[in-house]
Parts: sequence; C-alpha cells; structure tokens
Amino acid sequence: MDAPPGSVVAVIGAPGTGKSRAVKAAAAAGAWPRRVVYEPHARRDRIEEARGRKLYPWPGSLVSIRDLMRRPDLLDSDPLALVVDPAGLDAVSMGRDFGTLARLAWHTGDRACG
Repeated sequence: MDAPPGSVVAVIGAPGTGKSRAVKAAAAAGAWPRRVVYEPHARRDRIEEARGRKLYPWPGSLVSIRDLMRRPDLLDSDPLALVVDPAGLDAVSMGRDFGTLARLAWHTGDRACG
C-alpha cells in the first residue's frame, strides 16, 4: 500500500488476520515512521515479555487514551511511536477509546500518524 505523507491510515481487521505482521513489516521497511498503534493487549504483552515469554510487543511509548486527552501534544512528537492501551477490554470501552483516538489523530492534520 502506498499512502502520501500526512495520510492517516487505519489497518483494521479480525484477530489473526495478519494486521500486526503487515504493519510491522512495512515499518521495518521504513514506511510509516510516525505511527500510533491501538493495541488492546499492549500492557499484557509487555508484562508477559518481561516474564520471559517470547512475544514481540509493539515498540514505542505505552500511553492510555486518558494520557492523550491530557497531553494531545504527545501526537506532535517526531518521530512518533505510541502504543495506545484502552481503558478496558470490553467492546464498549474499546470502541469508545478507539473513537477518541481516531478523532485525536484526525485533528492533528498533516502531523497525523501514518
């Protein structure tokens, strides 16, 4: 996929469909140097990796939606590498937090995550 600079790209799909693999491969190739990843299991993955499980958590600063609402300037970082952990794992919480993140990304304009 090719997206012009400043584009906001969302990679959305069911669990196990290869979203993470595709985006990590693109990032390794130099695509999307500015990115925000919404990962419901980010905190768990980092804890499990620290315990010795062979996991490959998303690189970047781990933040919550609440952190971003208090400090939207975090989206202005360059390079941008944030991993957003939702407040809860129920469908309502995740949907609400994803919607908030989408609005924040939209309002960053040409500094948006790609």
